[in-house]
Amino acid sequence: MTDRQTAIRVTSDGYLEVINNLGILDSKLAQPSDMAKVQKTITKGNVTYLYTASKVTGIPSPRINTKGRYQYRVKITNTNRHLITVNGMQIDPRYVDSVDVVVRYRIGNSNVNYFISDGTSFN
Repeated sequence: MTDRQTAIRVTSDGYLEVINNLGILDSKLAQPSDMAKVQKTITKGNVTYLYTASKVTGIPSPRINTKGRYQYRVKITNTNRHLITVNGMQIDPRYVDSVDVVVRYRIGNSNVNYFISDGTSFN
């Protein structure tokens, strides 16, 4: 499979990273194309806002201030829609090997969907 995607992640040490040209089946941890330290996070209902001092190229992040630590804001909306992938067994695809569950998110006001594993996988 050669499908390539753009992915985002927030690291455990607080960086918002964008990974361009990520293969769906890539097995190694991809290097980010761009990143910025998250300075502040606000959650209101199903929307989370991440504030950074610098723009992260590759995702919608409007500039809201001209100085300081909170110059750019990334809006992440949890659509509360789950997608399930049923994985058939390699030796006999009629039988289920595992099921993966992901949650659909939107970045900014675009109609582009991002998918984040909710940690659920049934083997």
